[in-house]
Amino acid sequence: MNRPARLFMLLIFPLLALVACQSHNPLGPLQSGAPQLSFNEEIFDLNNGEFTYQQGINVDCVLSASLQFAFQPICLPGKVLPGYQTNKDGWILFGKDLIWSSKNEISFHFDSVEGSLKNLVTEVSVKVKHPDGRIEELNSPFKSSRLLGSHLENTFAPGAELSAGIEFQLRENTGNIFIEGMYADHFMYRLNILDENLQPITSGEWFNSLNCPDIRNIHLSLNSEPALSYNAPVTFTQFEYYLVSRLGMIQADPGSIHFRVLDGFKPVAKIYPQTLVGYGMYHYGFDPDLMLDNVQLIPGTSERYNSNLGEINGMKTAINSADFKLHLHWGHYGLYYDKNYNVPTDNPLYGVQTNAVLNPAGTNYDSAIVAYWLQLDNNEFPLKPYQLMGHQVVTDELGQVWTRILNLNHGFRHTVLSGLSNGIHSFRVMAEDLQGVKSDPAEMTFQLIAYTPPSQRNGILIVDNDPHSVQASPEAFVDAFYQNISSSFGGTVDQIDFGTTGSLSAAQLMNYSAVLIHADNPGSTPALFRMYEGFDLYLEHQGNLIISATNKLRSALQDVATSPGGQSFLQNRLGLSTLENLGTISNSIAIDPYFVSALGIQSFPDIPLNTTSPFSSIVNIRQGISSVTYFEENPAMDYIYALGCKAVGADEYSPTLEQYDYYSSKYVALRHAAQGSKVYLFGFPLSYMEQDAAVSSMQQIASEISGTTYAKGRNQ
Repeated sequence: MNRPARLFMLLIFPLLALVACQSHNPLGPLQSGAPQLSFNEEIFDLNNGEFTYQQGINVDCVLSASLQFAFQPICLPGKVLPGYQTNKDGWILFGKDLIWSSKNEISFHFDSVEGSLKNLVTEVSVKVKHPDGRIEELNSPFKSSRLLGSHLENTFAPGAELSAGIEFQLRENTGNIFIEGMYADHFMYRLNILDENLQPITSGEWFNSLNCPDIRNIHLSLNSEPALSYNAPVTFTQFEYYLVSRLGMIQADPGSIHFRVLDGFKPVAKIYPQTLVGYGMYHYGFDPDLMLDNVQLIPGTSERYNSNLGEINGMKTAINSADFKLHLHWGHYGLYYDKNYNVPTDNPLYGVQTNAVLNPAGTNYDSAIVAYWLQLDNNEFPLKPYQLMGHQVVTDELGQVWTRILNLNHGFRHTVLSGLSNGIHSFRVMAEDLQGVKSDPAEMTFQLIAYTPPSQRNGILIVDNDPHSVQASPEAFVDAFYQNISSSFGGTVDQIDFGTTGSLSAAQLMNYSAVLIHADNPGSTPALFRMYEGFDLYLEHQGNLIISATNKLRSALQDVATSPGGQSFLQNRLGLSTLENLGTISNSIAIDPYFVSALGIQSFPDIPLNTTSPFSSIVNIRQGISSVTYFEENPAMDYIYALGCKAVGADEYSPTLEQYDYYSSKYVALRHAAQGSKVYLFGFPLSYMEQDAAVSSMQQIASEISGTTYAKGRNQ
């Protein structure tokens, strides 16, 4: 579109809007006795794939033989009107220098070229000459229902109850007739009040969207122009709209939707713990300068997951360092919906961003979040340079200082904090919607602790990964058993239960000289795949790990192997280059119960199976168990216990000679030392063994960890 035509459109449309509010509303009803313009159009398909577009213009009035009409149509810039002669001012001639006609209507035909229209009438002026010589002039853009349309993308239903802050998302409808420039220049809109029968009580003034930041998104609130207001009982607010194209044509039939504006809606702020990620020398994490929607994996590698902050005594905790950076991610209820079930979710890793706004009851009140109020340690929140646009430092009515940040995109809902001091920190966020209403604060506290060097660590942490079972792993007995055999490590003996969710972080482990995890229930696979990353960092910094397991050990290690970085963990931290040499006697504790003792190697004491007072009636009957993991002979492995097999003919559950020879050649425990760390891997459940012997074995391990003894050798 050339510049003169564009300027003409910008001048004519405000005039039309003004006229529309008075006697010549282009979308209003005809006024009795006053001439008005009306329009019609048709599409006629031709046999060659082309079509003819017909435009008709009518002057609606009380006709008489003495009335005369003149027509001045305006075509696309640079185009001429086909089939008619005009004078120098563009008025159609009906004879030599004659612009007047007794006909009150006229039509134009335009043929398509290669399936698109290159010309058409965009607006028209009409003069009506009355018998007394008075001339009345009518002006209007061409109003089309065939080429122009629009719709609301809002999803709320007619009659919905909404807040006094709404974003109307208007879009043009595209048809199958291509005309260059037939896109929105702007939208006209107004607010009307309807009664219970949806009949108008009041009609509002028309506004255009040219002054909106986005001509297709119109934000209305109690303070906007036009302004929303709360509806009285049995009344509705109607939002009415129509499209004005870049060519100057307008939508013939306005669209509308009605709703009720009610008080009391309020957003809900959210902080997402799933993306609360630490980055630094004691954490795994992605490049802190990258701002990603999905922060599950480190970009460019599948070696590690990011390290979510673990909990110590119920508080999110990370180990601080000079390079430590913390990723924070906030939002609001409704921002994400579950990918599979289309319900709101507070987990952005499994959600699709929808930008819906829900109140605490989960009702979508079709508003939008315009800003977030942030606070760190009860003070201003540090922003990144790209987040400063439109930000404010605000003191609220309670005297608290907040940083108000606009909600423009994901980068305004995510940041990386650095240079934080040791101690407890508090992050708070409020969401502000289009009403100007703020949510209650969402708050998260976290602590940063100093790294504990190996020389300052003491005691042992016992990780209970045993589901309770009266026959397989009675909770009280097993807890007391491990408490007793761990006393030789000195210092505190702490114990935590590791359930079916969560993970272990290095921050939970780094204060201890050793960590012992027991998974002695033969019916449950250890959840090592949710622990190994914390163990990996702990062992990287001279930690010590003891694992007591059953026949489920191999499957647990296989789960680790298929996780990011799992293969390197098995090889570098546990000394297992392959899992192919791991086996088990049986997956049932009652079938082939040939294991009766762990035979010590390299000065380790024997550990007999507790067959005199076992908690398991099956052990009492079978006088042995089979649910152990054994290791094949491998010169590269540092074994500390061999499989003590029940003697041939010892009882009715004894092995054959061939079975005895086979199992007696296997090993059931090993150790691995690397980078100042030591790992002891038991393929049999220690809680099933004689307690005094297990104590002696733990004393040997404690001595090795403390550095008083460590004699590496094989089969001694």
